[in-house]
Amino acid sequence: MNEPKKIYWDSSIILSHLNRDGKAEQLPYIAAMVSEMDAGQWTVFTSVFSSPEVAFIEADLANNREFASEVDIDKMWAQYPKMRPILFSEDIAKVARGIKRWQMKNHITISKDVNMVDIIHLASAMDAKVAEIYSGEGGWSAFQRYVKIPILKPDARPLQRSLLPEEP
Repeated sequence: MNEPKKIYWDSSIILSHLNRDGKAEQLPYIAAMVSEMDAGQWTVFTSVFSSPEVAFIEADLANNREFASEVDIDKMWAQYPKMRPILFSEDIAKVARGIKRWQMKNHITISKDVNMVDIIHLASAMDAKVAEIYSGEGGWSAFQRYVKIPILKPDARPLQRSLLPEEP
């Protein structure tokens, strides 16, 4: 049996999946990826930082709409055993430091939206040796030369309609 392909999701993909409120054009692709994960085609990795990031982002958005409860978030983590959290480590910290120094040394201008946690996400993806990184964030593509892993938005991959969940 073939091993599932290892991919990485940043917190923006998880948040879109939880609330179904990401960019509308990306939601069918995220739903298909979840179906593929459930079918054993993917193992999804993410940093342990995704859990508090989702909670903080949720709190910021709470003024504008309903948001997923902590129970919903915990249920999501339990529901997807093929979603593996990557623990922060000294090795990941050193890789993140290397990414930041590379960015500064090469005078790579990045979006102000890219912060240290985003760089930790990239270092975590490298540590997990994933085949692809999925992010809804802008500005990550500048780091693709360093991480040597494709950094994609969910809608950058072909949509397999047969794996989409049925409409209620």
